Amino acid sequence: MDNSNFRIGMTSVEVIAEIIRVNLKREHSGFKGNFIWFYSYKPRKNTQDKKSNSLSRLIFHDFSRSMMVGIKSEDITVDKLNYWIRPLDEGEVLGIISDIKIARSFEEYYSAHFHHIPMMDFRCPKSPKNLTRIKRLLRAIGEEEGVILDSGRSYHYFGLNPLNEKDWLRFMGKCLLSELVDGRYIGHRLIDRCGILRISDCPLRPKIPTVVDIL
Repeated sequence: MDNSNFRIGMTSVEVIAEIIRVNLKREHSGFKGNFIWFYSYKPRKNTQDKKSNSLSRLIFHDFSRSMMVGIKSEDITVDKLNYWIRPLDEGEVLGIISDIKIARSFEEYYSAHFHHIPMMDFRCPKSPKNLTRIKRLLRAIGEEEGVILDSGRSYHYFGLNPLNEKDWLRFMGKCLLSELVDGRYIGHRLIDRCGILRISDCPLRPKIPTVVDIL
């Protein structure tokens, strides 16, 4: 198995390029010849930041797969991703979608189930204590290789090893039970059946996520 070259201080763009690089070298990883999907969007203020919320606002959900753009896994590099990020409108960010079809042959592809790059958006305040709690949680639920990033207000997580649909649902549920994540994030992700995390910045989210710890 090829070793990852994660390091403290890597940006989320560099992390994604490294995850793809490692999985492309793994036999039957399913990454080779497949697309990694991205989604540009304008982040909204968190509902928790507002004094009052109507029910319609609380259940509002606007993700559309028709807005996704795929890049061949073999073509993904740091320079390529940054090239896509530069022309985004002010206020927009680029997000990566977690799901990818894993198939050992062309014949298997159309019947194959989705797998997911593990990713999570934590909601807890940044602190050494909470960073330790996140690491303990991830190890307790079977995440052995990955990185935790400073996202500005809290933390993001990217795992190196794809999960099948059943294990991804377990991963999401265990994270929700930990009370370290925003339940609304989990709700949106379950509706879409995929994870999404931004890998760039904008005025509303001015911090480019950067690695602060490695599993």
